[in-house]
Formats: sequence, structure tokens, C-alpha cells
Amino acid sequence: MTLKAVTRLSKSLTQHFAGGADMFGKDDIVFSYTRSDAIADGVLVDVTDYTPEGEHVTLVRQAGFKIPVALTRAVYDSCVALPEEYEGLDDITGRLWDILFCMRMAAERNKQAAGVRFKVSVRDIAGKHDSGTQRVHELVSVIGPGDDANPVITIMYPNED
Repeated sequence: MTLKAVTRLSKSLTQHFAGGADMFGKDDIVFSYTRSDAIADGVLVDVTDYTPEGEHVTLVRQAGFKIPVALTRAVYDSCVALPEEYEGLDDITGRLWDILFCMRMAAERNKQAAGVRFKVSVRDIAGKHDSGTQRVHELVSVIGPGDDANPVITIMYPNED
């Protein structure tokens, strides 16, 4: 599904349910786990509003995305997060930029896809043990409807879908 198709579906569903139609009755839903729940629980890390120090525009916007972007906790921890002792040697902004930029390039090559696979190389840092080597991570980005049916992007490892 393309971003255009997701947007059309989103608008259609919004119009349908705005008229008072209910997909399910209150008693029909046994359990729901929303994107907001996943962000609150730390399962997803929302990077939409991350703004580098001294900048006025979010990194997501700088990379050319106009919709919310979140990474799975596994991707964030292994590709973006840094232990405090690495402050000044490497930075979260650069690591996150690499992911967003590589995803953008993959999306440009596959404009009709609702999801793309791409690779990003990051310095391998595991706690206090820095191997100092670059490691290639294969990631997947998926565009789909968020909690309010508007398009969102989720970046994950291929085995996390």
C-alpha cells in the first residue's frame, strides 16, 4: 500500500466513522494495543519530534518526512542509543540521521511500496564494550495507519513485524 493509498483509506474511514458508524460495539473489543500504548510502554520510540541541539526543525522533517516516525526499541537500542561515556565520540543525532537518510533513499527507489527494506551501517557499541567496528543492520520501514487512521512510519528489524 502506498502512502497515497493509506491516506485515501484513512480519509475514507474517518468520514465513515465520523458519521456515527461503529465498526464494533463496545462489548465486541476484547483487547486493543495502540501505537500510543506501545510508545508509552517503550516498545516503540517516537522520534518524530526529535530536534537536534541548536536546530529549529525536527530531524524527521529535515530528512523529508511529513508523518510521524517511530523505531522499535530493538532498533533504537542497537542503532541509535549511546552509553553516556560515548558523549562527544559519537552522537545520537548522527546515528538517527543515518537511519532516516537510508530509509529515505530506499523509499525514493520504491515509491509505490508501503514498506521498504534498507541497510544502515553504525558503529557497534554494546554497553561499555566498544568493538569500534561498523556493523550493517538490515531494517524495514512500514507505512500504515496510526491510532487515528492517519499514516505513520515504523522502522523495525525484519523479524519484528
